[in-house]
Amino acid sequence: MMREKNFNQTEFEKKIFFNIDDLKKIDSLGHLIGLHSHSHPTLFEKLNYNEQKIEYEKCLLILSNILNKSKSDIKFMAHPCGNYNGDTLTILRKLGIELGFRNTMTIDNKMKLNKINSSPFEIARENHSNILKIIKSTNK
Repeated sequence: MMREKNFNQTEFEKKIFFNIDDLKKIDSLGHLIGLHSHSHPTLFEKLNYNEQKIEYEKCLLILSNILNKSKSDIKFMAHPCGNYNGDTLTILRKLGIELGFRNTMTIDNKMKLNKINSSPFEIARENHSNILKIIKSTNK
């Protein structure tokens, strides 16, 4: 079907995937760019302390180089898949991160949270997939 329709995967990827120029552009527009890990492990909380630290340090180094900023200028992050543990929070604090977001608006018993925003590194946000569902349901 793709051959029949002359689908060009390379051109399609250029249109849908975020690239360095996109990152620089949104930074120049005043958006705050933050960490999200280097390789986006889906079970981040299962990584040991050093593995987590390497993930965030690589991400911080690459972002600071791309944006031509000092590492200390990058103060924000979002947890990959909303997964993290106590080590994660310690690492973020040591890296100078000031604000972190998780992708759920509920109290998570697995993380032993006793309130929605338990720390500056655990600020709840609505998952984009839920927002899309709401938009689709209201447009019917």
